[in-house]
Amino acid sequence: MATLQSAPLSDTSGLAPGADHGTNWQTIYPPEAWRRIRAEGIYLACVLVFAILVAAILLKKDGSMKEMLERLLYCGLGGITGSWIYSVKWYVRSVSGGLWKHDLIAWRLTSPFMGIFLAVSTYIIIQTGLVGVTFATKVDHEHRAYAYSIGFLVGLFSDDVMGKLTEVAGTLFGKARSDASPHQGKRATTDLPRTGGIGSGAGEKA
Repeated sequence: MATLQSAPLSDTSGLAPGADHGTNWQTIYPPEAWRRIRAEGIYLACVLVFAILVAAILLKKDGSMKEMLERLLYCGLGGITGSWIYSVKWYVRSVSGGLWKHDLIAWRLTSPFMGIFLAVSTYIIIQTGLVGVTFATKVDHEHRAYAYSIGFLVGLFSDDVMGKLTEVAGTLFGKARSDASPHQGKRATTDLPRTGGIGSGAGEKA
């Protein structure tokens, strides 16, 4: 019986049909490109840290926001839990199915954390009634369970949530022009998960 260590690299038995094999997992970017990619990632991380600091200062000034802050924390916990579950599932399937690629590292590292902020933002939008759905709770622990549940579902089914928010934005602000964004009409069609994870494109379905 062959072991993982002795199996030839060209042996594709047991891999998912249509999966990329050989050296297709390697990066398509040269070292210079990766330096610029890392610099852009650091910049985006700094913007995020700045936003968190500003939010913390504002919440600290207003003591009446304690209850809302608690709900948002529960919602954020649900968001990262849901997106983490999906990310782990996709990680296992991509590795065992021969679909793992180096260049998807940005999605793999950021997806669970993006689930936090998407969940919290979606929770606030739901509370305002903009999506046409509102929920009434009677006691504090129900509020916490409700916030966690919303966050979890948003993290687990992020693409569906993004689609719904796109509809809401279209209703409020109208349809964007085709040239409104440098990425409009150029969405990636690589191996990002289609449903559940943050991102879009062809790939595994939940």
